Amino acid sequence: MNHPTTYFAVALILNSVITCLLASNDYFVDLTICNPLNGSQPQVLVPAPNLPKGFSTRIQWTWLEKDSTVDVLEVFNGVTQKGSQIIYMEGQTIQVIQNYKEQQYISYTQANGCNVRGLGTFEFYDNKLWLSSMISLYGAAKSAQPVYNGTSTVRGVDTKKYVACMWLYQFNITVQVEMHFSNNWAMPISTPDVFAPVRFVLRGSTSPNDTVQGRIPFTVIGDFSEYKPFLPDDETEMKMQLPAGTFCPGRFSITPLNPLPTSFSVIQERIDSTRDTTTVTYEEIWFDKDKRLVRRDYKSADGSDPDPTTQIFDFNLGIHYSIDTYMGTCDPVALLDTEDLYVLPGPNNTVRMMTSEEFFHVKDALSQYVGTRITRGVRCDVWVGLYVDVDSMRNYTIEWYFTVDSVVEGVGGIIQPASLFRYDIWQGQGQPTVFNILKMNKEKPLQEVFDVSQCYQFASKARILIYFSVINNKTLSMVSGSYLKETLHMDTLKEALLSPLQMTRVSIQTVSTGDVYLDGILLDKSPIVNDNIFPPAPERHDLGPAIMFLQGSVGNGWTLSLDSTVINETVLLKSQGILRIKYDEQFTTTPSTTTMSTTIATPPQPAPTTARQIAPTEQTPPVPITSTLGPTSPSKCTCPPNTCSSPSIVTNQTPARCPQVTTPPPCIPTPCPVITCPQLTCPTTTYVTPVKCPAQTPCPTTTQRNQAASATKCPVLTPCPTITTTTKTQSVTTIKIPTAEKQTGEQTTKGGVSGGGAAGVAVGMLVVGMLLGASLLIIYRRFRRPSPEGRNILDKYLDNAEY
Repeated sequence: MNHPTTYFAVALILNSVITCLLASNDYFVDLTICNPLNGSQPQVLVPAPNLPKGFSTRIQWTWLEKDSTVDVLEVFNGVTQKGSQIIYMEGQTIQVIQNYKEQQYISYTQANGCNVRGLGTFEFYDNKLWLSSMISLYGAAKSAQPVYNGTSTVRGVDTKKYVACMWLYQFNITVQVEMHFSNNWAMPISTPDVFAPVRFVLRGSTSPNDTVQGRIPFTVIGDFSEYKPFLPDDETEMKMQLPAGTFCPGRFSITPLNPLPTSFSVIQERIDSTRDTTTVTYEEIWFDKDKRLVRRDYKSADGSDPDPTTQIFDFNLGIHYSIDTYMGTCDPVALLDTEDLYVLPGPNNTVRMMTSEEFFHVKDALSQYVGTRITRGVRCDVWVGLYVDVDSMRNYTIEWYFTVDSVVEGVGGIIQPASLFRYDIWQGQGQPTVFNILKMNKEKPLQEVFDVSQCYQFASKARILIYFSVINNKTLSMVSGSYLKETLHMDTLKEALLSPLQMTRVSIQTVSTGDVYLDGILLDKSPIVNDNIFPPAPERHDLGPAIMFLQGSVGNGWTLSLDSTVINETVLLKSQGILRIKYDEQFTTTPSTTTMSTTIATPPQPAPTTARQIAPTEQTPPVPITSTLGPTSPSKCTCPPNTCSSPSIVTNQTPARCPQVTTPPPCIPTPCPVITCPQLTCPTTTYVTPVKCPAQTPCPTTTQRNQAASATKCPVLTPCPTITTTTKTQSVTTIKIPTAEKQTGEQTTKGGVSGGGAAGVAVGMLVVGMLLGASLLIIYRRFRRPSPEGRNILDKYLDNAEY
């Protein structure tokens, strides 16, 4: 194709075509401007430079015939195949977007909005050729085989000059384009080896009515500045987008909106801005499509509501709970209607739960891909959409932000690509309502978060405990704890034929690799049900039948299948037993007692007995009791055990002893109990000394209203009396222990009498013994006749006594 004869042949063909066109009344080439065939003449070509894959520049176009100047800021990104122009003309700002990938030409003004048309081979704004994009104008000129025309100086810069002649027959425009590029000149943002455009000059004519007489000449000079020969940065990228919240009717997008999860949990920051105030509200939402449950915790960021309010929406029954988490109170259960959140009209005047797509306003919305933006320091893909608000029956504009890349959170989590990061809603002419997604989990919420137990009385609850064991030689370590808990929770609800909210406070306890206990609270059916909920509410059961269903399932060997999270196998669980824990049976109104032990080495104890409590006959103020057993303790009063010493007996029969005694705390002012001694079958037994029990260890100090009585201690228990039995009969002796004051006096008196009597008896017997010995000695001395060989020590003593 470089041979001269080839160029000559092409020139002849073009001449023939132009001649035919000139003979037509529809096309007119203005040969006074230039001849398009001149560029086809054989010559030594100096190729025009190529534009980079991305650039941004500023061009000032001056129209000499109209004495007007237009300023154009242009950006082009060859990677995304998009270009943008911001045109400042006669006090008006026009934004133009050329999407070469989707072949769309979009112009926008604040007064007229959007105008969308197809992107042809050559598009320009307001029928002005110089207001076309740089990539289009230079591309067309370069395709016309521009001729190198030497060097020139433009604005003091050495340039290379190229000239091209174009005939744009679809617009009936003939134009000659002079293009000046820097020649080894360092520009502000480019090095000398870069050919930067310095000036374009357009000389031409156009005929709007396609007649020679209607030709309008024009001469326009475009001076380039701020030429950046590289891909646009984030700030420049924003100039390639229409203003935020702008939806263009007729614009289409080949980039689909990222999908959203059907169930999720999210923490979001809501910012409502008006002309005077800005309100920030924090919301945490758990949305479960399959369970048909929604929970919302919300509070204001101004500090007026530091504790969140919990709302739980049950779309199985069509009811709504509102719980004050700080006070632990619950508002009366209410029916759902279209005024509530997450509620939409259903068929036949019913109400239903919205889907996640409806929650994020994606369903049936018209969406258009905008580009990428930086928000909160994260690069996001942005879509703009138009959706219909059912309540107001109006169209609202919305923008969704999805992460482009993975984002590492400060707490160590990872936000996956294509995750929803923000969405804005325009409901008027003012500022949008901004929803910043602080954290989003695309997994289904755990059932434990939907807890409404605070809205039910104690009588409407039942605590159950179910025991499961592994039956297929697997271990529970093959299953994650959260998965095991959730599966047991939901399967228990199914077996009891209960709705999802009727089991709460669920916990599991693994006691070995193959045994696990499920602990939870069942709730009675809700007090109301919504007849207008869609789909209709299921059949409900009282708490009693639900427990019976569970007991039957457990008794029949209820089996569960769990998918292992470690290996590709199944873990089988089988129910082994169920227990209903009734608090009223486990605890009574009688004060609990502490069983005290009795320590006796020998002989062995008889069968244990029980102590029966009686009500006090009168209330007397406690009296402090002094004791030498040690100081009192400030801890809760707990009486120590009574320990009886082994009695001294004549025979080897088992004696009667004090029984095990239990004293209820607090010891004061509660009177001591009546002790019933055991029924004994004893042989004839004589006790030398009575059996006595030692005094009790005093109770610790008990705080009373009267500080003087704070050192009150337990009374000392009176021992069982001495029992002398002559026949094998049975006897029952009931001893009432006196009050603390009386018992202390009796104890002192009886102790003194017993000690004095024993001492008197001993002294008396000593005197009688001395007198008897003296009498025998006198008698022996008077009547003795000892022989010399029969004298003993006493005789020798008496002989000496005679002298």
